[in-house]
Amino acid sequence: MNKLELDHISITAQRQPIVSSKLIGNSHLITNRQINQISAQHLNQLFNQSAGTWLSRGNGQESLLAIRSPVFTGTGSCGEFLTAENGVPLRAKGFCNVNQTFDYHYFNASNIEVIKGTHSARYGANALHGLINLSSPLIGINEVANQASLIIGPNQYANLKIHNTKMLDYANEYAVGLSLKHDGGYQESSGYKELKLNAQFATQGEQFKVTHIASINYLDQQTAGYLQAGKNAYQDRSITKQNDHPQAFRKAKALRYQAKIEAQTDHYAWTLTPYLRANDMSFLMHFLPGTPVEENGHSSIGFSGQFTNLDQTNSSWLIGLDTEYTQGYLKQTQANQTNTSSNFLNSILPKGKHYDYQVNSLNQAIYAQLSYPITTNTVINSAIRYDQISYDYDNQMNSGNTQENGENCQIANCRYTRPADRKDTFQHVSYNLELGYQFNSNLFGYAKFDHGFRAPHNTELYKLQNGQLKPDITDQTIDTLETGIHFLSDKYRLDVSLYTAKKSNVIFFDSNRNYVNHAKTEHEGIEVESSIEVSPSFSIQANFSWAKHRYANDINQTDLDGNESLADLTDNDIDTAPRFMAGINLDWQLTENLKTQLATKHLSNYYLDPENQHEYSGHTIFDLMTAYQINSNIELKLNIFNLLDKTYAERADFAFGQYRYFVGRPREVFIGVSYWPD
Repeated sequence: MNKLELDHISITAQRQPIVSSKLIGNSHLITNRQINQISAQHLNQLFNQSAGTWLSRGNGQESLLAIRSPVFTGTGSCGEFLTAENGVPLRAKGFCNVNQTFDYHYFNASNIEVIKGTHSARYGANALHGLINLSSPLIGINEVANQASLIIGPNQYANLKIHNTKMLDYANEYAVGLSLKHDGGYQESSGYKELKLNAQFATQGEQFKVTHIASINYLDQQTAGYLQAGKNAYQDRSITKQNDHPQAFRKAKALRYQAKIEAQTDHYAWTLTPYLRANDMSFLMHFLPGTPVEENGHSSIGFSGQFTNLDQTNSSWLIGLDTEYTQGYLKQTQANQTNTSSNFLNSILPKGKHYDYQVNSLNQAIYAQLSYPITTNTVINSAIRYDQISYDYDNQMNSGNTQENGENCQIANCRYTRPADRKDTFQHVSYNLELGYQFNSNLFGYAKFDHGFRAPHNTELYKLQNGQLKPDITDQTIDTLETGIHFLSDKYRLDVSLYTAKKSNVIFFDSNRNYVNHAKTEHEGIEVESSIEVSPSFSIQANFSWAKHRYANDINQTDLDGNESLADLTDNDIDTAPRFMAGINLDWQLTENLKTQLATKHLSNYYLDPENQHEYSGHTIFDLMTAYQINSNIELKLNIFNLLDKTYAERADFAFGQYRYFVGRPREVFIGVSYWPD
């Protein structure tokens, strides 16, 4: 059995290496060993191990993220978090997507780090509630060895994974990883095909190292929508395979490249990272009347540079520059006339093109970090960052809320509104202050304050409705206060953190279907993660979180079909925000060659609407993962997900006057074989 990993090096949280037991803040590392053990069909099966984190699983590879937050939905909600690969964001700021985690090449990652809380002072916009950074395999290191594996399961599921790494000579090495995945889908007319390919090449000199990293992702998905058959419909197995939207689809492709150039002298170190990204996606908006198709994408060229001191006897500092230029586009087209029971909706949602625009964006930022030891046991850290985000919007259609041909809709003005060409610029200063104290060799305590922000998303500025031509919205901000401890001994680790956060200028849709940002929300909670090695053959890992996410003022709220909420929402729980989440993993090394893990995950009840009138009762799920090592080359695997065959909903919702559920899959058995060549 691999020894329990009690401590690790964190790079993501501070943008430079630090032992996690001395980290000011809360992070969770998902290791390559855990990734291989679980052989996840979906990333949410990995993130369940992180306290306060919930990657809500949609259909296929779709998902919605929550880190110290509710599950956010809708346009721009992806901006509450930052998702990155090797420190470079997966998508450009202002062009993210709520489903973008399917771009991660997690199947052979060196690790995935989940960083809780606000980190705008170090990473800029979008790191309000947390960030996720995936680290590519460390080539030339056996952590991710040469390997080929095949996993098969129900509903025609198959996943072939290959990883190869090799040292060419003393200065050059490469690594290549490939994943081919097919899922026939649990629900009718659903399933997906997916390809992930990444490649690395590194060359080493006396005082420098250059690592080239390229990745390709392709997803072709037939999407099943919500189950909409009444309250608790997910409990009726006779209908859970229904798909009311058999024509729904999502197709996405992404290409990323970066070159990490590292150099150092006796006293200083430089890291320069030029990068490119391009992605395109189209999907049927089956959740909207008229079911239009949206096409969107963007291409970016960017550069990140850091300069830091190596002589850290008295203090350490880091200064950096991030800049990025992006060209993006969005189109929305409806193939047929809207056909609902409402003549009003049928009139204001016309057939034809609704939006067709391009946006060029320039993001620029400078930042600085300082760490200063006040005493031998006390350290103070600070960071400050200035961001400027500019948009140059070009409308390719008639401005206003008319039909594609310029004619008005018949009963009332058309719903979809296209503003005229314009430019917008947003500027913000983020900052933080941290204090850490080493009580003894085992116990470290900390307190920190962070001020962060996100700029409006391009769709919140230019994909408008109901005659709104220029939304009066600005940066959304957050102030977070956190305190916690890290306790580490030879066989035990405990991490505890308490936090409170206040958000202002929260962007939302009002009852007139206009974007405004006068809402305020408050977030508070406690997170606990612990690990214990009971014996050389048995260990336990546990996590739990309690949190309350609520509206701090009354807002003029609307649901997706435009119905106004007349209730005062002040102090109400934000919808899709369970108060309590927990997980326990029990690891046994039963024999020298046989190991198993029993994992349980619990999600408490949560409200489905801002008025707190409808509720999901929560669930507890058990998974069992077992592996048998035949010899040094071959391992067999048996994983059983939803071991007790629980009926549950991956996510519940209430809108358009009815309950809606993403159905949890019944008990599923996956078998696999892995091969490591000599």
